[in-house]
Amino acid sequence: ILAKSARARSILELGTSYGYSTLWLAEAARENNGQVTSLEIADYKAKSARESLERAGLADRVTIHVGSALETLPQLAGPFDFVLIDLWKELYVPCLDLIYPKLAPGAFIAADNMIFPEMWRADAEAYRRRVREFEFDSVDDYLKLRNLILNDIAQQSGPQQVRQVRIYTTNGWGH
Repeated sequence: ILAKSARARSILELGTSYGYSTLWLAEAARENNGQVTSLEIADYKAKSARESLERAGLADRVTIHVGSALETLPQLAGPFDFVLIDLWKELYVPCLDLIYPKLAPGAFIAADNMIFPEMWRADAEAYRRRVREFEFDSVDDYLKLRNLILNDIAQQSGPQQVRQVRIYTTNGWGH
């Protein structure tokens, strides 16, 4: 919903896994006449995701790069309107640093699983600190995000120019 309501056309996903989120992002890309670039370290997961995208008729909307996100991100041109970060939590900060110069004005960044599992809380807090260093607008709570999405949808009677980058954190509650 967020990628759709943001009218994102250039979407970056860090952590394809088996492609569940990729399907949602690809559907948003199709609606917004855009493309998804997705990064996955495991070739067998990327293969499974590609098969799911084929079955859903969305494969033409997604390019999956297999390899390290830290090695692949510098090769991507950008700019990106929407970024979903959902890979190993210790990579959130270095990936954010690599993504930052590739963000379009008004870009959205969503970071998944920022509270659970507990073993990643220190990495999640490091990510939050880095976000504050960039002085992004940040929404850390589901109800605030829900209201922001509803307001964005209500205001989309025409194109609007937003200057800030908005950062959203999620806890796996939905797309």
